[in-house]
Amino acid sequence: MKKLFASLLIIFGGYTTINAQCDYTINGFDSWGDGWNGASIDVDVAGVVTNFTVAGSSGTISIPSFAGDAVTFTWNTGVYDNEVTFNILAPDGTSLGFFGPSPTIGLFLTNTSNSTCAPPSCLIPTALAATNITATSANLAWTAGGTETAWNIEWGATGFTQGAGTMVTGATVNPHALSGLTANTTYQ
Repeated sequence: MKKLFASLLIIFGGYTTINAQCDYTINGFDSWGDGWNGASIDVDVAGVVTNFTVAGSSGTISIPSFAGDAVTFTWNTGVYDNEVTFNILAPDGTSLGFFGPSPTIGLFLTNTSNSTCAPPSCLIPTALAATNITATSANLAWTAGGTETAWNIEWGATGFTQGAGTMVTGATVNPHALSGLTANTTYQ
């Protein structure tokens, strides 16, 4: 499935950024030009944390979000924080603020994403695991990506082409007992 996102051109302090309508943008600056010296920002978007730092005199990062995601920004102090400044732009291009020099340590900003991108209807499961492995069977377990209660499971010998594997559709039990495997074969 392809998604098409509108773009917005933003000019901030001589810094030009193309900002997708899904992404938060952080433009970071170091007045000395030697990077943030161990300092960084943790951006938590709906439980997914992205860490950002600047290596030279400036840097930019775009962090994806979906409409309504809870977002927090946490400053992790370094050496020479007085050289650090940055601005944060919401997905619609509005400024959430210009911070520094010497940004506030710890959680300094919370926001709810005003992204125009709807969350996917089926989030990707995480923490995939195989347990109780025997010569011809295994239990496949995972953590649901959302509130779903049925999953499609595809498996095959290592290197199989997705879409050409063995498919289990509408599995409702987690972990799922997989049987009929061939001994001494590695599976994906």
